[in-house]
Amino acid sequence: MVDKCVSIFKELSKISNPTLVFCQRLRPGGGNGVKTTLEVISRWEVRDLVRSEKTAFQKSYVVDGTDVSATSPVEISKEQLRAYSNDGRIAVLRCISNKQGVDKQYLEIWNGCSKLKTIDLLAQEKHLQVNVDAQFGCLRWSNCGTRLLYVAEKYHKAESWFKSSNHVGVQDSKKSKGEEFLYRESWGETLTHAHWPCVYILEVEAEEISEVQGIDANISCGQEIGRAHV
Repeated sequence: MVDKCVSIFKELSKISNPTLVFCQRLRPGGGNGVKTTLEVISRWEVRDLVRSEKTAFQKSYVVDGTDVSATSPVEISKEQLRAYSNDGRIAVLRCISNKQGVDKQYLEIWNGCSKLKTIDLLAQEKHLQVNVDAQFGCLRWSNCGTRLLYVAEKYHKAESWFKSSNHVGVQDSKKSKGEEFLYRESWGETLTHAHWPCVYILEVEAEEISEVQGIDANISCGQEIGRAHV
């Protein structure tokens, strides 16, 4: 019974609520059949259960006589990358400061006025920060619309030989003991954050992340384009 109530609540939380609507005239009507063109700007709120907060977004409509066209919804937050699928869904990588003031990256999947998913990409500890710079950053939908391809820093965490922990995480075997002060080469200048960019694929429905295999460890990947059958 509780599981059913939680499932219903999750579905209801996807419904967006309008909070503000205003209209402006882009082009006045006149003679010779010239129609008045209006822009209707709407603002909405939707509950985000993963981030434990309400998020606001904006969607615009252009009304030209009897013709109406709509823009994609845009959240009023910090957006880093965006990608459009063949079926009209939108993937948005956003950097949000949590309640402790720490910046975290979330991947959001939108469909019209509904936010379908919010995925914490770092929660699985498969990689570090997603690259968003012009050299390495990319976000691509597969043709089938079930996967997303992106570039992130390979998981690498170092700790002291003397640090003890009662909790063993899923990635503890990948932690390098005694290398917390070891120098790691980067791409320098404005790319000091880029040490080991690797390609990852996200299964959107299952929210599973995997690293693309078969790429030489000495290659830093960036600006990838998914193959047709992916």
